[in-house]
Amino acid sequence: MIAFLKSFVVEVTPESAHLDVNGVGYEVICSVNTLAELQAQTFSLGTGATAKPSKPAQIFTYTHVREDALVLFGFSTRLEKNLFTTLLKVNGIGPKMAINILSVATVSQIQLMLEAEDVKGLSKLPKVGKKTAEQMILALKGKLVTLEETKASKSSAAAAFKGT
Repeated sequence: MIAFLKSFVVEVTPESAHLDVNGVGYEVICSVNTLAELQAQTFSLGTGATAKPSKPAQIFTYTHVREDALVLFGFSTRLEKNLFTTLLKVNGIGPKMAINILSVATVSQIQLMLEAEDVKGLSKLPKVGKKTAEQMILALKGKLVTLEETKASKSSAAAAFKGT
C-alpha cells in the first residue's frame, strides 16, 4: 500500500492531481477540497513569464485495488483519509461515492450530521438517499474520532502511564 506521496504537483484536473515523484507520474483522484489546496500549491509565478513549481505537496493516499484497475485516492489531511476509509465500511458506499461526499461537505459537517442523526442533511449529499443516510448513521454514529480527540487521548494515556 502507498501511505502517502510527497512531490511536486504537475497538474490539477477537475477530478485528479498528477504528481511527479522522482520521475514517476501518479494520477491521484481527490476531493474538490483537496484539489483546491493542491492547486494553490501547484505553481508560483516567478520573475519571468513561466510558472515554477512551489514547495512539494504531501498527499495521504488510499490504494483501491480491483480486478481491472489500481486507483489512488488522495487527501490533504489524515482526518479526511480516515473519514473516507470509514465511509467505505458503509454498505452501498464505494470509493467514488465517498470522494464525492467529501467534495461537498467537510469532515466536521459530516460528523455533525451523523451525530445529530440528520437523515435529511445526509440525503442532500451526492447519490445519498434516505436509506443510505440511515445506513450511514447506524454504521458510523459515535464511531468517528477526530484527530484532536485521538491526540488528547494519547496525551492523557501517556500522562497516566508516567504517573504509575
